[in-house]
Amino acid sequence: MAYELFRVHDVNVSSHGDPAIDESLFFGASGIVMAPYGDYWKFIKKLLVMKVLGPLALDRFRSTRADELERFYANLLDKDDHGEELFRGEWPLEKFGISLFKKELMSLSSRFDELLERILVEHEEKLDYHDGTSMDMMDVLLAAYRDENAEYKITRHHIKSLFVDLILGGTDTSAQEIEWTMAEIVNNPKILDKLRGEIDSVVGKTRLIQETDLPNLPYLQAVVKEGLRLHPQAPIMLRAISEGCSVGGFYIPNNTTLVNSYAVMRDPDSWEDPEEFKPERFLASSRKEEEEINEKTLKYLPFGSGRKGCPGVNLGYIFVGTAIGVMVQCFDWRVNGDKVYMEEAVAGMTLNMAYPLKSYEIFKTQDVNISFRGPQALERSRGVRADELERFYMSLVDKAMKNESVDIGKEAMKLTNNSICKMIMGRSCSEENGEAERVRDLVTESTALTMKIFLANMFYKPFKKLRISLFKKEIMSVSCRFDEVLEKIFEQHEKKPDEDQDTNLMDGLLAAYRDENAEFKFTRNHIKSLFVDLLVAGSDTSRHGTQWTMAEIINHPSVLERLKEEIDYVVGKTRLVQETDIPNLPYLQATVKEGLRLHPPGALFARTSGEECRIRGFYVPENTPLVVNAFAVMRDPNCWEDPNEFKPERFLASSGSGKEDEKEKALKYIPFGAGRRRCPGVNLAYIFVGTAIGVMVQCFDWKIEGDKVNMEEAPRALVLTMAHPLKCIPVSRTLKPFNFESTNS
Repeated sequence: MAYELFRVHDVNVSSHGDPAIDESLFFGASGIVMAPYGDYWKFIKKLLVMKVLGPLALDRFRSTRADELERFYANLLDKDDHGEELFRGEWPLEKFGISLFKKELMSLSSRFDELLERILVEHEEKLDYHDGTSMDMMDVLLAAYRDENAEYKITRHHIKSLFVDLILGGTDTSAQEIEWTMAEIVNNPKILDKLRGEIDSVVGKTRLIQETDLPNLPYLQAVVKEGLRLHPQAPIMLRAISEGCSVGGFYIPNNTTLVNSYAVMRDPDSWEDPEEFKPERFLASSRKEEEEINEKTLKYLPFGSGRKGCPGVNLGYIFVGTAIGVMVQCFDWRVNGDKVYMEEAVAGMTLNMAYPLKSYEIFKTQDVNISFRGPQALERSRGVRADELERFYMSLVDKAMKNESVDIGKEAMKLTNNSICKMIMGRSCSEENGEAERVRDLVTESTALTMKIFLANMFYKPFKKLRISLFKKEIMSVSCRFDEVLEKIFEQHEKKPDEDQDTNLMDGLLAAYRDENAEFKFTRNHIKSLFVDLLVAGSDTSRHGTQWTMAEIINHPSVLERLKEEIDYVVGKTRLVQETDIPNLPYLQATVKEGLRLHPPGALFARTSGEECRIRGFYVPENTPLVVNAFAVMRDPNCWEDPNEFKPERFLASSGSGKEDEKEKALKYIPFGAGRRRCPGVNLAYIFVGTAIGVMVQCFDWKIEGDKVNMEEAPRALVLTMAHPLKCIPVSRTLKPFNFESTNS
């Protein structure tokens, strides 16, 4: 049904429906995540692909991610010297607290607004002096904001909303996925050894793993994918059927929503051993057959699918892959007890998906009906990511020198959040004045509200009749704080001189905001909403993907060793692994993919039918809520061999069976969703995760308390979060840190 839903009915289900709190939720539906499918959404997505998430944009900011990866590595090295733990933390929502929703959201939105307004003002100050040759996203948005003839007239609200989307989507999801995947790796020592062997052979032991190494580390990619499959950060996708339709033989009324991606990626009818962490299912040999078919038929959808699939899926893979790579390459890991406790955090939402196979069909043939939800850009931003990857590395080095533990999820969050901020607004948030911590807190708080927002949309109509506003206070609180932060950023951005900074997405959006003749008339809230989308989606998915994948690697020493061998062979031991190494690290790629398969950032994907349709003989009315369980799809024992095992080999070209490629083609590997609304940042996600994993594997061994990482998933969460954040002690594999000049060269 996932296949039918996201191919035949993609346009029909390209909306999130009628949200209960659309006016108060992070500057309204002005970002890319909650915006209805239409001219504005198309305009914003095109802008994102051109300026941030496309191949050239990712390459442009590669140095930023590399800096953060080296900082991450240095922090791990510091933890290594002090014997401190790396992953440890608490889930913020201990109580449901329905009545607090509005207050929390308003507070969070206000803080975001304050931060973003300041950034906007900074960009506006320098925009008037810009030569227009090297604008970041903030510059682009401000230019559109000022352009009276812009394609779409945007407002400051639009810009802030977009940036909140980018921050929330880009930071927390990646960091959570890193934590989940790392937990799986730690629980599978053979996978850890194999990952390390691959990284050592491809990257070597004289430099840190880089984003450019990920394509050459298929096993690492498979580990990340498997982590996303088992632990998707968005287990439920919100879509709204615009018009009633039939899907799988069922009639779906209009405004029906919900796709359970968690169940889809753990469906035993689609995945062999779906509950097992087995990166091998995503290895290259099978990827050409079973996994490609699986992805095409939407059974692997950790980042959603269709028109509204996550646009930052590539960036998510980058964040998780590189973080996992660094942790595997450079450290051994120690955990309390024999295993990481992997309790899952879907709290009944997965149970709502009674028929995962129906979700499978929904994503393919109905894709045009369900989508109310670029390479060049990624290439341009490669230098930015490389810089951040180096900071990530140096942070791990510092921890290793002090023998301190490293909170992998926290370090992955810094890596992805700083990278995304530099990519979209030309600078990272300041650590000195607490701005960076405020943004990360807002991202975490926004992610924590995911389940409440999901429920608010599910039960909007009956509560509306009773005049009950679900969670409005919490949402308004978060939105107000976001607005405060983003407004300050806007003001700073608008005031910056042209010669001081390359143009970025913020500059572009502000320019569009000012342009009366812009293609789309932006408001300030459009920009803010988009930035919130990017920050939340980009940061969180990569964080969780890196953490989960690294945990899997640590739990699988054989994967770790193979990763190290591959990185050492391809990259060597004189420089840090880079983004450009990734194509030459097939085992690292396979490891990342396997981590994303087992721990997808979006376990459940929700869609709504835009019009009535028929899927597998079932009539689906207009506006019917649809849920795809990506978690179940990617753990389906009928589609995946040993689905609950962490086997990066399944994604290698040499794995032989050829079945895994067919699964991907059939959309059974959907860590980033599928269809038109599939996460547009999937390439960036693979870069983040691949380079982070590469650096950690290349440069460190990892010590944990006990024999295994506890892979328990936190309860009551739609984003798969580790119940016990992964904290490990990095042990440097080199006598001295890498020379970054040789790395960057």
